[in-house]
Amino acid sequence: MLIPVVPLGLQLNSSYEQKKPDRVKAISEVIKLKNLDLQFMENYLSSSSYRQLIEQFR
Repeated sequence: MLIPVVPLGLQLNSSYEQKKPDRVKAISEVIKLKNLDLQFMENYLSSSSYRQLIEQFR
């Protein structure tokens, strides 16, 4: 059975824009755990938001 879900990138972006730090942190932890590439997030976020996000993973 297929269950449709919203991609993590979109969830992260909407949580970030809605200023939900707990949700951003939870999604970020999954991204770190799964070692996902964050390059795709550059398409969703402004330049400054993308830089702030990348800094969380360094």
